[in-house]
Amino acid sequence: MLSADISAAIQATADALFVPWLIILLFGSGLFLTVRYGVVQLRRFGDALRSFTGRHDASAGGALSPFQAFMTALAATIGTGNIAGVAAGIVSGGPGALFWIWSYGFVATA
Repeated sequence: MLSADISAAIQATADALFVPWLIILLFGSGLFLTVRYGVVQLRRFGDALRSFTGRHDASAGGALSPFQAFMTALAATIGTGNIAGVAAGIVSGGPGALFWIWSYGFVATA
């Protein structure tokens, strides 16, 4: 029973110290960059699609197409832990969690 009490105290302290500040910092910096760069997520979306779906030139010497290189880098960056974390957030938070995940994902791409 003592370990459960210690665990609950540690979790409550971490929630009080990090959660409000972390949310403000992450969303605030994402919103700042979105405004500062003029909603670059929407303005340059076509350029982003063209950059990794372009034709692969076999004579260029690369083994991967631009799309394959993008997906490999994305998989290495995101990892399975983030995918499982999003799934756990949706299960524990419901549809509201999905809205906030998408909202943060939009501003974080700036």
